[in-house]
Amino acid sequence: MTSIEDYTFYKCSSLTSISIPNSVTNIGYEAFHACRELTSASIGKSVTNIEMEAFSDCNKLADLYCYAESVPEAVDRSFAYIYATCTLHVPEVSINDYKTTLPWSNFSKIVALSAEDGIDMPTVEEEESGTYYTLDGRPIGGKPTSKGLYIIGGKKVVIK
Repeated sequence: MTSIEDYTFYKCSSLTSISIPNSVTNIGYEAFHACRELTSASIGKSVTNIEMEAFSDCNKLADLYCYAESVPEAVDRSFAYIYATCTLHVPEVSINDYKTTLPWSNFSKIVALSAEDGIDMPTVEEEESGTYYTLDGRPIGGKPTSKGLYIIGGKKVVIK
């Protein structure tokens, strides 16, 4: 996966956290717009572009971890309505670049990533109990048989 497409998680009310893998280079238009239960998001180190309103109106987003050492391209509205309430965690070697590059510099709190911060891409190795849902909220019977992204227990999982 190299891109999170436009509207992928748009208004997904059951998404509470997301870890975007290092293979992703682009986060599409409104990909996570209005995910109002999202509290934490991790952006992998290869992301180079974050499109308009990708994370806008995620009013519970408290921590955004961006592992890219080169500041990704973004526009002011990529993070609309979260600048004052969300802490941006970035690589220590790049913290000054984030603090001086718009729109990243709009975050009221920018801190260096700590040694404990890491990207854990949720995967399903063995069958979990509960109901699996498609990204648009439709329940499916049993464990998915196709590769892709699903939701179980309020968390995003990847079936490989």
